[in-house]
Amino acid sequence: MEQLKFKEVEKRFLKQFNMPPDEKLVNYYSCGYWKGSLPRQGWMYLSVNHLCFYSFLLGSETLLVVRWNTVRKLELQSARITEEIVVHVDPREAVGSGVAADPSGKRKELHFSMFSNTREIFDLIEQLVKTAVT
Repeated sequence: MEQLKFKEVEKRFLKQFNMPPDEKLVNYYSCGYWKGSLPRQGWMYLSVNHLCFYSFLLGSETLLVVRWNTVRKLELQSARITEEIVVHVDPREAVGSGVAADPSGKRKELHFSMFSNTREIFDLIEQLVKTAVT
């Protein structure tokens, strides 16, 4: 039953983020993405090559796509009301409605929180970043 649900989620992931059919979903998690001072509750999808996030809340859609090889730094921080995973990316490479373009080339910080097991998810993200093909 779990395998069937995962396959359904993987199909939705491929369609939602316009991924090629051979992109493999590793796992997905409910979480919050901090855009400004309010979290956008949604789903983080971790694939072999990407971190993706999707939220549709009160008529507002947030969609992020970050290639692992654009991640410059990862941090696990205690902030706000819970631990956060902070992903620093090259803003010229990240895409989506949740990422502000920054032509200066300064790092963009993406803050995610409200995970059920933040440390475990951070470790998985760290592993995926390290194995990214550049």
